[in-house]
Amino acid sequence: MPRGRAVAARKAHNLEDAGSNPAPATN
Repeated sequence: MPRGRAVAARKAHNLEDAGSNPAPATN
């Protein structure tokens, strides 16, 4: 898997966590 794709997937996952958590730990 290309590195750029991994970063994009991680970013999308972080956005998902931010949407489900009132106060995301990482931002």
